[in-house]
Amino acid sequence: MPIKLAMAILMAGMVANAAVSAQDLPTKDFALRKQLNIVGSTSMRPYLQAASADFVANTKLPEPVLDLKSTGEGIDRFCSGVGVDFPDIAAASRRITRSEFKRCRENQVGDIIEIVIGHSAVAMVVPKGHPVMDLTPNELFLAIADEVPANGDFVQNPARTWKDIHPRLPANEIRILMPNRESGTRQTFNDRMLEAGCRHVPEVRAIFTASYRVARCTTPRDDGAVIETPDRIMLSELLAGARPGTIAVVPREAWLAEQARFDVMPVAGLLPTVESIQNDEYELSRHLYLYFKAAHMRDSRGFGITRGLREYMLAATSDGLGEPGGTFEKLGLVLLRAEERAADRLETILMRPLER
Repeated sequence: MPIKLAMAILMAGMVANAAVSAQDLPTKDFALRKQLNIVGSTSMRPYLQAASADFVANTKLPEPVLDLKSTGEGIDRFCSGVGVDFPDIAAASRRITRSEFKRCRENQVGDIIEIVIGHSAVAMVVPKGHPVMDLTPNELFLAIADEVPANGDFVQNPARTWKDIHPRLPANEIRILMPNRESGTRQTFNDRMLEAGCRHVPEVRAIFTASYRVARCTTPRDDGAVIETPDRIMLSELLAGARPGTIAVVPREAWLAEQARFDVMPVAGLLPTVESIQNDEYELSRHLYLYFKAAHMRDSRGFGITRGLREYMLAATSDGLGEPGGTFEKLGLVLLRAEERAADRLETILMRPLER
């Protein structure tokens, strides 16, 4: 028997044995708030809505409130404190950072439970009929950066057309729509594209301080070639100013919902397919996370901040949502592998706190 299959069977058995304790929820309700409050990434909305529908159907509890703006803003609110005025769950299109985790601890948030619901990706798209370029991380860095390396120093970015970046690219004016800086989509793009694209540049490697190196790689030009805009209006903004050479950086799910109007661009020769994302071969692949505040859960007597946290965790990791052919896959999520899903389900049941 293949090792991975054996691991999946073992994990599934452990999950089944632990399921009884998972269902041992408080029978009395003295919670201070009757409705879950979820903050975070706008790109997580379809998955949260699906999990909320499953949660309501199985528990008859009120539908959770979704207040979604961005990953950064959501985690900031999540980590601000404990009590009825603070969120219960944060939905994130990137992992919580060490500094954010530290802030949670400083604000007495305490134990946090991290659940990975699946794989996703950031996509670069153009309107149908426009040139579909195949760009490398270094070419994107040279197109976007405020200052670029030149003869051992840095100069203001002189590139005006894509052909200025590389002769094989079209002579169209550079115009890039990027998410705002609080967006998890932007953070993924910065980390896995811009930083990757400048990592081996000698002038960047010569910078001693890590924060300065990152700033050199990720600070965008301000001459009109780069436009920062919220995820939720990115595609409409792209169409509004759709001249050849304009590209937009969006969650893969946004492109999937609009494939009739937009083409997706390859990155270093790879498209964001299920296989390239699941194997972490596509440069802009990522995970999607849910963070649960253990301090808001009811205790065995039914006392606590809010009702439904454990139930929502079970809903978000249920087979009906996360298995092949399930709701999440139909919405565009790239599923975890069988052994990963089993491990994730076990984490949900055991409620082990995150360590960073």
